Amino acid sequence: MPTPLIRSTAKKSHRSVKRVEAYWDAAKKSAAKHGFKTKDPAFWAYTNAIVQKRAGLREKLTFKEFLNLGS
Repeated sequence: MPTPLIRSTAKKSHRSVKRVEAYWDAAKKSAAKHGFKTKDPAFWAYTNAIVQKRAGLREKLTFKEFLNLGS
């Protein structure tokens, strides 16, 4: 995850940078497990959405957002 995004997420969620980095690593593994490829923008959108959710910055991924990840 880019450092500015890690710092921003950590600051907004009141969590440590180290914890947010751990969320990012786990989310990347989850995205790959679900068939997303790193060259696909949906991979990064999915990964960021998971990190945001785990950090408590979003309630849930809406069905519409989920559908848009694949396009």
